[in-house]
Amino acid sequence: MILRSGAVYEGDVAFGRLHGKGTLKLPNGWTFEGDFVQNSIQGSGRICFPDGGEYEGEVAAGYRHGEGVFRLGEITYQGFWKAGKK
Repeated sequence: MILRSGAVYEGDVAFGRLHGKGTLKLPNGWTFEGDFVQNSIQGSGRICFPDGGEYEGEVAAGYRHGEGVFRLGEITYQGFWKAGKK
């Protein structure tokens, strides 16, 4: 499914909303694979950033939020995130 923003979504839909497991790919190369609740990235999943960074863990409202691991090249951070910040 192609969204108005140009993003591409593949996965579960309920009542016309992204809901369940799915993959969202933005035009800038940002990708999320994981849980969606009523059109919101919520639960757990994996985010791949355009610069090669990767996050795997808990998410809320589209942000890294809760326990997770971020990797970029030789850099690794494992711990707690709040609204996208460590």
